[in-house]
Amino acid sequence: MLGSSKKTNNLKDNTISDSTINQISSDKLEIDKLFIVDQLPITKPSIIQEVLEGIIELSDHDIEATEPDIRPYTIQEKIDYNKIVAYKESYEFYMSDRHIIAHRLKSLENGKNPLASKRLYKFVQRIYSKHCHHENPDIRIKCVNEEIESNLRRIEGISLDDMAVVASIVFYVFSKCHIFRKPPIPT
Repeated sequence: MLGSSKKTNNLKDNTISDSTINQISSDKLEIDKLFIVDQLPITKPSIIQEVLEGIIELSDHDIEATEPDIRPYTIQEKIDYNKIVAYKESYEFYMSDRHIIAHRLKSLENGKNPLASKRLYKFVQRIYSKHCHHENPDIRIKCVNEEIESNLRRIEGISLDDMAVVASIVFYVFSKCHIFRKPPIPT
């Protein structure tokens, strides 16, 4: 019993009140907010990386470098020109993911897969071409997303929750003008 009361006294000496803990937690949360503003969330980039790697693994391995088409346009003009409602409604969300995807692709290209972007574009283009018969562009996008998700189910380590980023990756390919038509050059 003597050892037990000694432990209780030590525990009381080391105990911090709930209000102190709440204040410390609140202060830490405010400090964390200050540092998180300019940082990317840790889990989203890693999920995007896994899904990108999965899509690239599904793609053809015989890809050659080509000249990029650099006609000027804005993404918003392309959305309007192609009459896409899905991307228009969530434009800001997709634009924020665009930078994460670009960064992750660059990492893949600098590492183990120098043609990662090309393979991603070709894979999405191939699936997109299967669904061009749909007149409604939003249905085309939906079909492309669903087919990519279906293919990704064969890749080990990519969960159903992870596949939520497929729409952002398809938007990225769209924004790089590898699917849908570019708006005409204003005269």
